Amino acid sequence: MAEIKIAIVGAGISGLSLYLVLRKYIPTLNEDDIVIYEKHQAPRRKHDQVNTSSQSLADGASFVGGGLGIAPNGMRILRKMDPQLHEAVVAQGYLVPRLQFKNAYNQTLGSMPCADVSQGEPECMVMTSRQGFWNCLRDVVPDEALHCGKSVAKVYELESGRYVVEFNDASKTMEYDMIVGADGVKSVVKKAVLGDGVRDEYPPQYKGLVGVGGFMPTNILPPIPEGTAQNAPYSPVVMTFGAEGFFGYAPSTSASSNSPDQRTPAHDTIKPFGPEAMWWSTYSQEDVSEKNNADDSLIRQQLIARHANWKDPVIQAIIHRELDIQTKTQTWVTPKLPTWVRGGLILIGDAAHALPSTSGQGASQALEDAQAFALLLSHHLKALAQHQQAPTNALNQKDAIRITGEQFCSIRKSRVEAILDAANRMGEGKKAKGFIGEWVTYLFTWGMLTFFPNVLNRQIMGYSVEREVDLVVKKRPR
Repeated sequence: MAEIKIAIVGAGISGLSLYLVLRKYIPTLNEDDIVIYEKHQAPRRKHDQVNTSSQSLADGASFVGGGLGIAPNGMRILRKMDPQLHEAVVAQGYLVPRLQFKNAYNQTLGSMPCADVSQGEPECMVMTSRQGFWNCLRDVVPDEALHCGKSVAKVYELESGRYVVEFNDASKTMEYDMIVGADGVKSVVKKAVLGDGVRDEYPPQYKGLVGVGGFMPTNILPPIPEGTAQNAPYSPVVMTFGAEGFFGYAPSTSASSNSPDQRTPAHDTIKPFGPEAMWWSTYSQEDVSEKNNADDSLIRQQLIARHANWKDPVIQAIIHRELDIQTKTQTWVTPKLPTWVRGGLILIGDAAHALPSTSGQGASQALEDAQAFALLLSHHLKALAQHQQAPTNALNQKDAIRITGEQFCSIRKSRVEAILDAANRMGEGKKAKGFIGEWVTYLFTWGMLTFFPNVLNRQIMGYSVEREVDLVVKKRPR
């Protein structure tokens, strides 16, 4: 197989996942054939302390922050990537087979399954801290592959067809056959894919929402009996809509995280939760220029004022605690881009399609991107090797990279944009609204969860990257 040098810009979930799947599906790649550049001082292996200051969060370090959910489609990719990695992610998080939705009056609007049994091993959503998930990925990426404190200033193509990484510290530029931008909504690589490498022709868009959140002891949550059936209308993961915004809470650790039973996803039961839970709240803030660095005491006062009349006793208990505010973030998304590729320059994850948290798919779509790209590149490099042994046309490595990018974009773009459209519609339910708007939101949510509870499961959580890749590569004649 042809030798290829790849640079990944960004060591968040997308960048680390891509490194791991490339090494899995293209075993001929050596450790020094793929390098990751990260502008922050990310920790080395085994969970060294990271900077979780407000400034670090504001700067967008993708390995610190609040909580997230990894949906079954994402967990399935982790299992195929590395069963031990899958086990580690499950062990440090909390498996949940169902989400419960409420209104501000503490009435249950319905519940939605978030487990998938359509493709062999059952998979459940895993609630986890962002850093906990990132730690699991980081533990299996060798230190030598990750170059921290290397801020990329610019990438561009040479006349030779190779690509250059230029750094802000004026250190030596580096050349690669391919550069993948996994560098988030403020992507440097995006400027080269869709412009002159300097101006951002498609800057991030502000969605008029701000999120705050953090972690807390799980003793504040009501106990749920072990073994509760999946088809019960309740769940320890609760999402509540109201006229003043949105509030959610969930366990983020399991009581039995080290037991074999917990490491096997139980798609039909709710497990007891461990010592740590997470909470998050979203509210309207139309003026993007408003300061987002309010101190914790002011945020607590705002939470109490905003949710004062909400009837869920758990929400009341949370907002009246001395909360440690872990995240304070305005919601920015990547606009729909005309393409994610330009020759050997590729965008994945938030650089291509930053999704609002409403989608519940941010991490899982990053994992799908990584798997799809690695499978396609592996296929075309193998095809190239066969052509070189018995030449039948002028296919070369640059062609293999170009075709990989084109097919990657054709597979992924329409899927992610459909998820984005649905998330934007749901995001409207998190904004402040009047009496009529509030009850329209409740009615719509109740109707979807009552009559179409499994639509999301089939269309999103039951998706197979491998199946889609097979369909695309079989259509293209050799």
